[in-house]
Amino acid sequence: MLKACYTSMHMLAKTSVRASTIGTVVTGILLSVLTNWGLFRFRWIIVKELLTILSIGLGVVGMYFWTLKAASLTSTEGLNALQNPTFTVNNFQLWIGIILQIISLAAMLVISIFKPWGPRKQRTKA
Repeated sequence: MLKACYTSMHMLAKTSVRASTIGTVVTGILLSVLTNWGLFRFRWIIVKELLTILSIGLGVVGMYFWTLKAASLTSTEGLNALQNPTFTVNNFQLWIGIILQIISLAAMLVISIFKPWGPRKQRTKA
C-alpha cells in the first residue's frame, strides 16, 4: 500500500502536474499580455508571478524527485523504509513542499481577489 501511494504520487508528478503547469503558464501570460493588466504593470501581478515560479519549482522539480526517491525506497525496503532516516528526511521535504504549494496557491487566490499594492509608478522621460 505504501509503495502504491508513492508510485501514484510519482506518476501524477510526472504527468498531470507538468501538464497543468504548462496550461497555467500559457493562460497566465496570455491573460496578462492580451488585457490591460500587463505582465509588470501592477505589483500584485509581479508577486503572483513569483509565487507561480515557486509553485512550478516545487511541483515540477521537487515533487518529481521527492516522490521518485520515496517510491524507490519503498520498492526496495517495503515497510522497513519507514525506519530509514533517508526516507524520513525525504518524506519531511515532501510534506514541506506540499504545504508551501498550498500556501502559495492560497496566497495567489487572495491576491487575485483583492488586488493589493496598486500599479507600479511609471518613469517619466525627461
